[in-house]
Amino acid sequence: MNPFDYIHVAMHGHFDDKLSVRYTFNGSDGSSQRWEGSLPDPDAIVRNFMSARECYVMWQNPMGHYFGIITADPMDPRAGRVMVTIMVDNGDAVAGRAIFSALSGLKKAFLEDRLLSDDAVRKVLQSVGFPEAPMKLASWNYNRPDEGARLSPICYRTYLSTRELETVFSFPNQPEYKRFHYIVVITATASLRPGVSVDRITAPVKKQYTVVCPDNVSASQEIVDEGDHLTLTFTKDGFNPRKENVTIGSPSPYVRTDGSALIIKTAEESGMSFTRKVRLSVRSAKGGAINGYTMSVNDRTVNTMEPFVELNETDFQPGKRVEIQVASNNFQPLKQSYEAAELMRQSAIELVLQPLEEGIVLRLDFGEGRVFEQQISLEKNTPEYSQLRGGNFHGFRAHRQAGQGEIYNVDVRSASKPVAPNFDNVASRDDRDESRRRVVPVFPKAGEAERKTADTPRETVAAEKKPSLIEKLRAGKEAEKESAAKSAEVKAPERPRGPYDKPAGDEGENSNIIKWICVGVCIIAVILGAIYILKPVDSDKTAGAAVAVDSVSAVAQDAPATAQPAAQPAAQPAAAQPAQSAGVSADEQADIDYFNANRSWRRDALKSDSGRKLYDAIVAGKITEIVNHPYFATAGRATNKDANNVADLIWAATGTPNEGGNSIALTKAEKGGAINLWDLYEALARRKPAEPNANPRPGK
Repeated sequence: MNPFDYIHVAMHGHFDDKLSVRYTFNGSDGSSQRWEGSLPDPDAIVRNFMSARECYVMWQNPMGHYFGIITADPMDPRAGRVMVTIMVDNGDAVAGRAIFSALSGLKKAFLEDRLLSDDAVRKVLQSVGFPEAPMKLASWNYNRPDEGARLSPICYRTYLSTRELETVFSFPNQPEYKRFHYIVVITATASLRPGVSVDRITAPVKKQYTVVCPDNVSASQEIVDEGDHLTLTFTKDGFNPRKENVTIGSPSPYVRTDGSALIIKTAEESGMSFTRKVRLSVRSAKGGAINGYTMSVNDRTVNTMEPFVELNETDFQPGKRVEIQVASNNFQPLKQSYEAAELMRQSAIELVLQPLEEGIVLRLDFGEGRVFEQQISLEKNTPEYSQLRGGNFHGFRAHRQAGQGEIYNVDVRSASKPVAPNFDNVASRDDRDESRRRVVPVFPKAGEAERKTADTPRETVAAEKKPSLIEKLRAGKEAEKESAAKSAEVKAPERPRGPYDKPAGDEGENSNIIKWICVGVCIIAVILGAIYILKPVDSDKTAGAAVAVDSVSAVAQDAPATAQPAAQPAAQPAAAQPAQSAGVSADEQADIDYFNANRSWRRDALKSDSGRKLYDAIVAGKITEIVNHPYFATAGRATNKDANNVADLIWAATGTPNEGGNSIALTKAEKGGAINLWDLYEALARRKPAEPNANPRPGK
């Protein structure tokens, strides 16, 4: 294909008092059919206007679009007007700037330089930057008039600047042009002659663009108007697609306009860089995912809130390695290096962190100076270590000692009064005397007996010979017997029994006799009182008795109710079973028991809608619904310590900047179809607000 084959040029006018075509440039085919019957009379058009030294004319037909300039011949001003026309094949597009420059160049070559040759035409087209090959745009197809419509000969529109004229040339298919054969474009200083009636188009030029995309770029629309929004998708092998939104008519680094063509720049032309998203999982070597951690890729900080890591295009340069560093509390830092080509083939990265272990010394205090030390090693990310740091060791209070290392004093003494150690293990070595295991003195008495026996010469001599433990126990037993005998001697001496003294052992029998006598007297008194009351009396006494009886009845009715329940405890069962919560169904009670008994909750284990509603509220991160759920809002119902701790933490963050972070942590609580309360508690504990919510939690 030769350059400018789609361009056709003609010069016509009144030569020798006759309208004729003086020269044509018809591309490769040399056909002149494009001009026959389509070229207008330039003098007839100019006569409609005043002060119009030059004007431009546009029209179209099924063969293509025509753009012409009407001007006077500078070599023969008395002659008629001359018109230079450029015709572009149907569907081929040229920018208005190139058309205006080509018309000006051809006018000079034809009328001033008198060069009427094809070489002169090609030279002009090349000098003004006219494209050698056209762009195929749908917006430059022939705009066929409505069937049966009658077209007016001409209309006109004005322009103020060269740029506005170029815009008119760039968008030749305006809706208003369909009713006219020719559209005359004149300067705004010209006007119609008196008595001439020609339609004027005042509507602004509608800028409709055809999108032209290079390789590896796609657009959401093919034809767009000014002001529309367009989505561009850039792709590159091995990287994730990148989408960019542009507004037609607004400056953008991704597009440029050339007439009615919207040309999309390549990724390299717009300075765009691509990224590759690789799925990431960070877990502990002991099992379980790690949520809180920091990460960097080639010393570039990475957002760890997303389940993937973004790698830039610069990270995959040939021969370059990608270094990934991960750090988390209570875990050893990890530094991993990958070849760029190796990482390009991977779709997921798994990083395993080793837990940090801490050497701990436990000093178990059993009281009375019995302290046992044990050195253990605990992983810092375990619940046991967290509880120990919080001062709790399996329910016993743990106090950390100040200084180097971690040393904890654990008070394991029972609430009862401490006693001396039992020596059963020592006494049991001698199987010959079974009673030795039963008679073991406590330290205070044994010490007292030893001190007393040590004052005697016999014990002094025995002390020279170091006694064995068995001998000490025997001496303690004998000392205890001696002490009991001396205590009996200290008591006051009994006086001699007289003839009227009661024999020993009769005190209990006499006491029982007295009790029976008292009971009999009371029964007799009651019987006599009843006889006296029921005895017939005169009317006055009877009335008085009635008044007395009524008074007694009134007093009995007004008696406090507190005296009546005395007999009620006898009717109650000895061991009553706990009743079901009021207003709670059997399924809801089963869910309450399940919540209180388990540290890991599963939705498929729940039986009631209320239980599943609480589970769904946790997974959805709805803090208000959680704390106001009857399980937490009803006092005494939630007995699960971990569940209450979770509710306290999310309530403390309500209304604070940490509330959003807690909601995110709740949405990530479900793993493997279950919610682990301890893991959720640790995730929430990392987001404690500086100024927690001071209002009491519902149900507390």
